[in-house]
Amino acid sequence: MANGQPTIGVAISGGGHRASLFGLGALLYLIDAGKGAQVGSVASVSGGSLTNAYFGATVDLSKIDSEGMWDKAKDFAYRIAGRAHCGRPPRHMPI
Repeated sequence: MANGQPTIGVAISGGGHRASLFGLGALLYLIDAGKGAQVGSVASVSGGSLTNAYFGATVDLSKIDSEGMWDKAKDFAYRIAGRAHCGRPPRHMPI
């Protein structure tokens, strides 16, 4: 317990870019809910590790406010979206 509040552990699963962005949504929710200071650890595998590594290196979840987190989230999402096709043009679905 930190300051009488329960400590929160976050686990971000694997699954490529979708897992990265899903994990991002979970972190955004916690910050928006004012729970960032309660996050004690973040564990991840595979695609979720992209989110964990980026935010672990650039953000202190206990100190960042909602607006700052959203700014970081946008930057991260654009970086992920830009790599989604690994340099290949996207396949278009038939109409």
